[in-house]
Amino acid sequence: MHALIAVTEKGAQTYTPADAAANPALAISDDHLTQILIATAKNAVVAAGFVFFHSTCENAIVDLCKMLVTIDPAPWLERVKDRKVSYEQVRTRSVSEIEHELVWKYLDDLERKSFPEKLEVLISILQPVTTKGVIPGFDFSLEEFRKLDELRHRFTHEPSFVEVIEDPNGKLKYFVNTVQYFIKLAELKYPGK
Repeated sequence: MHALIAVTEKGAQTYTPADAAANPALAISDDHLTQILIATAKNAVVAAGFVFFHSTCENAIVDLCKMLVTIDPAPWLERVKDRKVSYEQVRTRSVSEIEHELVWKYLDDLERKSFPEKLEVLISILQPVTTKGVIPGFDFSLEEFRKLDELRHRFTHEPSFVEVIEDPNGKLKYFVNTVQYFIKLAELKYPGK
């Protein structure tokens, strides 16, 4: 950071090796600086891809929730059974219209919740017998998913591209497998739908 400020103050074109030598904290070889820049750029690209992938998979889960409501609204109605409606709604609308409105308002609210919270709701709706073997070679864990979600949160709200992201492909694959896992659970619960 100090080097960046020093170069900015003097201007990149006029900053010389003598300037760096005058301040030992800023003395860094061109090769070392290049290595730092390349590593930082790689980490930034991986972090950006991670955030994008997370968002894409989260949107897929929201779409799955909306599809499930249209297939079978009953378990979703259970989630809104204690919501209040106005006398005007009761007087002017049918029960099915009010139910439809309540469920879709619930889905709007759910969309603003965290990705793990969305998955918790899906688990309660789909009620899987097991989390093992649904997707061959993948065992879903909500706790593991929470760790990945926290990592995405850090990349988004506390970006630091110095930290090397371990096994980025494995982390991205976990997102994809998670979406496939929930789609498969939906297919198992509602075969042929």
